[in-house]
Amino acid sequence: MSIGLTILSFILFFSPIGQSALNSWVKNKFINDFDVDLSIRSFFMNPVGMSSFEDLLIKDHKNDTLIFVNQLEIESRHFGGFINNDIYLGEVTIDSFLLNHVKYIDENLSNFDIFLEKLNFSKGAKLSASKVKLNESRLQFLDENDIDSTYQIISNLNAKLIDISSESTDFSAVIEEMSLFVEDYALDIIHSNALFSIVSGAAKIEKLNVTTPYSQIIADLSVRFPVVGIQDPFNDIFIDANVQESTIGMEDIRSFVPNISGLDSFLINELTFSGTPNKFSLDSLRLSLPFSNFSGSLFFNNSKKTSKLIIDKLIINPKDILAFMPRLKQSQVDFLQHLGTSKMSGEMTRHFSNHKIDMALYTSFGLLDVDVDFLKKDS
Repeated sequence: MSIGLTILSFILFFSPIGQSALNSWVKNKFINDFDVDLSIRSFFMNPVGMSSFEDLLIKDHKNDTLIFVNQLEIESRHFGGFINNDIYLGEVTIDSFLLNHVKYIDENLSNFDIFLEKLNFSKGAKLSASKVKLNESRLQFLDENDIDSTYQIISNLNAKLIDISSESTDFSAVIEEMSLFVEDYALDIIHSNALFSIVSGAAKIEKLNVTTPYSQIIADLSVRFPVVGIQDPFNDIFIDANVQESTIGMEDIRSFVPNISGLDSFLINELTFSGTPNKFSLDSLRLSLPFSNFSGSLFFNNSKKTSKLIIDKLIINPKDILAFMPRLKQSQVDFLQHLGTSKMSGEMTRHFSNHKIDMALYTSFGLLDVDVDFLKKDS
């Protein structure tokens, strides 16, 4: 009798009626418990294997698309966590994920922030997974409060994350591998990996390794921001970063500064960044070109409209200058080659408010002490 009931239960479970009931339960769970506008084209649950969702759509509070997933696979044995808000997903595969992140006019929170508030993670809900695989996905960001804002798009996103954990405002994951394409800058990241975490208003990216066709960056990064939210990104975000021996390709720099010329790449031996975008220091700065190198530090203060470059050691070879400025006249080329390799140290201060530069440099030819005023030409 018990065997017969078991078989009957399985038949009912896999029948259209049983699957339809489960589909309704999942949608009602999100709609009633979390006030989320959710639709699913099809849902198949296998109690002893993987369950799959197709064309999962979540709309935001403006009835626009927030999240769309072409196909989502999850281990069925972990569905019980949805009942007590302790959600363990096990292994998850997501195909063609889309996040449409928008901050609407006159709103302080983005549509995604509002969605997260509805999920009540700040009230004790837990979310974790052993592995999440993301295939051919897309992230797009828009701030309608910025009149010049257009969609910032990350496409061709493929990633494998392990040991994912989220509770309240804390989050951690190991990015085992990730590749993506930043469309606005035509920047192709072919591989990256890192340890990522957010704890009590601080984000850490440790053992970061980013590779493009032209560059490789190895760094540790820490970002602190107010728990109540970022109001002024230029002053509220405090960054500590340490870049280890990394290669920067000029093709990647041209993605941001199109008209720059120069060598194929240069080497960052070491770099330490500390501060906000408005006020920061670059310490232990060591750069190398094929025949030249620099060591020193840079201090920038936008509030005081000043920057200061301290040169501990600078060796300049004409070959590197010519590579950066290939259109120099022959007389200038002859002059540089006559000078040969130059060595210098000292400091240079720039005052943005009154267009002044103060330099005191000890060169191979003696002390160079120069104060320059840039005066605006009368119209």
